Amino acid sequence: MVKIGLLKPKNSRVITLLPQTVKELSKDAEVFVEKGAGQSVFVKDEDFEREGAKVVSRDEVLKSAQVFLFYRLDEDTAKELPEGSTLIGFIDPFNRKDLLNLLKDKKINAIAFELVPRISRAQYMDALTSTAMLAGYYSVILAARYYARRFPYFMTAAGTLFPASVFVIGAGVAGLQAIANARRLGAVVYGYDIRPQVKQEIESLGAKFVELPLTAEEKEGYAVVKGEELIKRQRELLKDVLPQMDVVITTAAVLGGKAPLIITKDLVEIMKPGSVIVDLAAPRGGNVELTRLGEVVEHNDVKIVGMTDASEDLFLDASFMLSNNTKNLLKLFLKDGQLVFDMEDEIVRKSLATYNGEIYSEFLKEVKQ
Repeated sequence: MVKIGLLKPKNSRVITLLPQTVKELSKDAEVFVEKGAGQSVFVKDEDFEREGAKVVSRDEVLKSAQVFLFYRLDEDTAKELPEGSTLIGFIDPFNRKDLLNLLKDKKINAIAFELVPRISRAQYMDALTSTAMLAGYYSVILAARYYARRFPYFMTAAGTLFPASVFVIGAGVAGLQAIANARRLGAVVYGYDIRPQVKQEIESLGAKFVELPLTAEEKEGYAVVKGEELIKRQRELLKDVLPQMDVVITTAAVLGGKAPLIITKDLVEIMKPGSVIVDLAAPRGGNVELTRLGEVVEHNDVKIVGMTDASEDLFLDASFMLSNNTKNLLKLFLKDGQLVFDMEDEIVRKSLATYNGEIYSEFLKEVKQ
């Protein structure tokens, strides 16, 4: 039987294997869990043992397992992994060249969540969607925290309090979830995406679509923006929109690259005093020129929140969702108790960053060029 290993995360509260998923994998696999691996999500060692896992030392997990499950793989842990093993997790293959080369040199087969194709059959394995959904939801909570008013309309004895105007830039999974949550909190919500085909999705959530005469292609669920001239034109058009907004949430991402710079310092300076920007793209350089990752910067009476990983704050939901995503992806590689790489399967083929000592992903090679 395939032997699966869960190590205690060093720099995260999120784990990608819970006791209920151990039970579902037990037909095809033996599961080894490091002592205390579930502490961060309030899961005890005996909870894992009750579902059939073997709870052992870290060294024993490393010695016994063939497949290792992670949320975000750090380089120190990668160095510990046995040569020729397999891993599943976020590895940021587009930006962490040193880590990718380390995995390649150790002949580790790396199944990267970032590379799972966004096709219908892969929905249950799509960890990017899970984390983006949490990020979109949480961005609105942060916006409400730093905005000095409430979101909904109130009629009071002291007078009428009008609702906040929330503008969400980018209508991928995170953006649509931000729109939905801002609407739930009672704001008047506006949405914009450079891909005009998402207008219907924005409006279906009760938001107003902001029309800017710009378009872009789409690939793997992301906008493909070509040319700095297009971005500059976008900034010019936003000059008429941003001064009307109380809260702006930016979610624009480029797969494998730096986030596009959408809101420059001069655009921040024309916004209302007391308004708030939450930048979901902060880990990739930010959509806002003044963003600082993990910090709240105040400029010209506007607060810019450089949002970090929402999954670390919502670690219980993140662990539940990613545990199921991991299980569903792993099942594609398990056949009659054996680990099998069926390259005829599109999901298997495309999700491999490294395989048999090579950088395997064609898409990854394309992005790196």
